[in-house]
Amino acid sequence: MIVRLPMLEDARAQRTVVSSFGGYNHTPGVKENQFFDMVNMSSDEFPLLSPRKPYVHVRNVGYPEALYAHNKLCWIADNGFYYDGVRYGNAPDSSQLVGMGAYVTVWRDKAIFNSSSNTYRQLESQRSVTDVVKKVSDNLSFALTNLTQDPWYPDEEQRNHYQPFQAGEVVEISYFDLVEVDDPGGTPWMTVIRQYEWVKILNVQTEEDSGLSEYVETEMNQSFWERYQELQDILDTGKGEAYGFTDIDVRLSRKVPDMDFVCEWNNRLWGCSSEKHELYASALGDPYNWNVFEGTSQDSYILTIGSTGEFTGICAYGGGLLLFKENCIHRLYGTSPSNYQLTTLVCDGVQKGCERSICERNGILYYVSQYGVCAYSGSYPTVISGDLGNVEYTEASAGGWQNKVYFCMKAAAHSCYPDEIKGEHWEILVFDAERGCWHKEDELHAVCFAAFENRLYFLNAENRSLYVAAADDTFPTSDKVHWFVRTGKQCSQLPDNKTVSKIQIKATVFSGARLCIELRYDSGERWEKYYEQISHRKMCYTIPIIPRRCDHFEIRISGTGEVLVHSLARELEQGSEL
Repeated sequence: MIVRLPMLEDARAQRTVVSSFGGYNHTPGVKENQFFDMVNMSSDEFPLLSPRKPYVHVRNVGYPEALYAHNKLCWIADNGFYYDGVRYGNAPDSSQLVGMGAYVTVWRDKAIFNSSSNTYRQLESQRSVTDVVKKVSDNLSFALTNLTQDPWYPDEEQRNHYQPFQAGEVVEISYFDLVEVDDPGGTPWMTVIRQYEWVKILNVQTEEDSGLSEYVETEMNQSFWERYQELQDILDTGKGEAYGFTDIDVRLSRKVPDMDFVCEWNNRLWGCSSEKHELYASALGDPYNWNVFEGTSQDSYILTIGSTGEFTGICAYGGGLLLFKENCIHRLYGTSPSNYQLTTLVCDGVQKGCERSICERNGILYYVSQYGVCAYSGSYPTVISGDLGNVEYTEASAGGWQNKVYFCMKAAAHSCYPDEIKGEHWEILVFDAERGCWHKEDELHAVCFAAFENRLYFLNAENRSLYVAAADDTFPTSDKVHWFVRTGKQCSQLPDNKTVSKIQIKATVFSGARLCIELRYDSGERWEKYYEQISHRKMCYTIPIIPRRCDHFEIRISGTGEVLVHSLARELEQGSEL
């Protein structure tokens, strides 16, 4: 009798090859073709793994606050406004630049730069009045104090930035008034308060000899004119001296609302105020006038917003105006004040402090909310930052270029695996909208981005400089980028015993570049170096690595300069659970 015994077969090795790399995934569920951590990587050579192009230093700018692409690049730095590198005026309180035709407006200093004449002016004006008379035409004429003697413009720089009143503007008249106040005890008493009226300017005349004295003719304001005459009588008779009333102190002022965020839409400037819960619009085509209400399509506009919470951003998108709060988006549509309509979408809005993250690219609006980076196409925003993990990001800015959106965000101290803890730091994270993947480029603070002449510029707060985000023929550089990628825990999801018999990495290393490959086993503290090469000419290498037996391992690939990783292969022999 022949007894046939069972035969044991050798475990057949399973070979997996990754040749399409999917970018950054800082979660425990990182895939085999993704990387748990990286620095200075890019999707430029997708599906290959490659480092980013070097950033190129353009110029020092001082401490940066804002960057904007107009006909030339302009920015705010060291409390000043710069256009094409030339400083034109002070901007100590500003952090936002908004274009409107030939103008660039500066907020919150309420200043305006005319790129046609290279003049920098204040949007608001306030002038003291020396005399008021009633003309034969029943209009009012205000004689303004000579500009060199006006207490509101004590130095030459302020006078140089003064914008004279213009015909058609609606200005505020303010003056001291002596009024009677009821006393709870029954004895009335008198006090001096400042009263306010509004009036439209019809004509402005300037003295030819000095060019500094002005006469402003306005429409009749009957209540002001009658009270002004009564106050003049009180002054002439001395009846107001006992109450401290010695001067009417008439002033004319062109006012602009205090606004948190500003943008341009349909040839108007729009802004919002969290303090007053209001939305404002300038007169059509006129950034100076915000108080024109004559019942025409060119009027200014004011709307009270009833929702709770602070405004967090504003932008024009999709034929309308979007007004953000953290928990909703208000959408304004229409063509003139008579047909403006407001709707509200309850959703994830812009996170407070992330107003600079609002960025449109290829018809999609991107911004950072409390729950991650959102993409909005007009219906409902979708969070697209699941691969960034549970890291809390704040103070974001963004810029779009080609098929990518660059985000610079402050990452809070975080951990994903028990052995992975990182303190608070800045990160530049790039979303490739075409391929749907993320890459982490650098860990620096980019205050603002601006796309200009087919390049992306940003302001680096760390060395106070202007940079181009990628070197090219116009902005060449010999700098080499230091980069690395680190995989997730390989094989940790397999319950059975296993052995990785071989790892192969195929890479092209360019002349002068360095490539290094390290492994770490079972979440240990030490990385073991298996390969390092500095190439003296462009070469393609296939690098074999024989790892030791372990439960799981991680691979770190790092280098300096230009390297292309074509594939990563792994041969796995899987055994039983025993």
